[in-house]
Order: sequence, then structure tokens, then C-alpha cells
Amino acid sequence: MKKKLIIGILIILIIVVIILTVISTMISKKEKIMGCNYSLYFYDIDDVEYEYNGEMLQLKESLRKGTISIEEVIRQAEEDVRKGKIRSVRLMDGGSKLYEYETFSILKMFSADGNRDIYIGKANMEIPKNK
Repeated sequence: MKKKLIIGILIILIIVVIILTVISTMISKKEKIMGCNYSLYFYDIDDVEYEYNGEMLQLKESLRKGTISIEEVIRQAEEDVRKGKIRSVRLMDGGSKLYEYETFSILKMFSADGNRDIYIGKANMEIPKNK
């Protein structure tokens, strides 16, 4: 009786491990397909107001809720550069770019060492040093 209970518990644990492995594999494949191989940081700033489609949004909250994606923010920054609304600076590290708004900055890393992180910080943000 005790032996059957132990065998039953082991079978259940094995099934749970298999299910968790499959789910984990599906999630990591989805991230690779979506190209989410970066981290997003708010650097030395709590949040910023951001205009999107004529509406003022709290950027951090909007990103968390999925109201806007960081890709849309970067596309808007590129458009704002083309229209002369903001200034951008390309860094000599492999392709990183700093977008400078009046009240905040966006740093999209694309360095030769593989850093693809994105930083949103105050207007006079210093570029984070590599560790």
C-alpha cells in the first residue's frame, strides 16, 4: 500500500516536470521569435509622460499594461528625429543610439559586445558603463 502511494506520487511529479519543461520551452521560443533579447530599465527616473497618438501616457505604466510597446516608442523617437523634434546621437560602440527629449532620454544599446538593453532616463542621462 505504501509502495503504491510512493509510486503514484513519483508518477505525478514526473508528469508535472514534463509539463513545466514543455511550457518553459514554449516561452523561450516565443521570446526568441519576438526578438525580446534585451532588458528595459528606467534609469535614475521614476516615470515619464509620453505623447502617443495625441494622448499623454505614463510611459512605464503603459509599457507594463501593453498599451504601447518599446518598439513603438523607438519608432516614434526615430520619427521625432526625422521631424526635427528631438536630437539623437549615435554612439561609436557598434550602433547604440541616444534619443534626447526635453524631459527624458532613451538609450537603445546595440554594442559590439552584444548589449541590446534599453534605458529610459532623465534628460541629461549619462551613458551606463559596461560591467
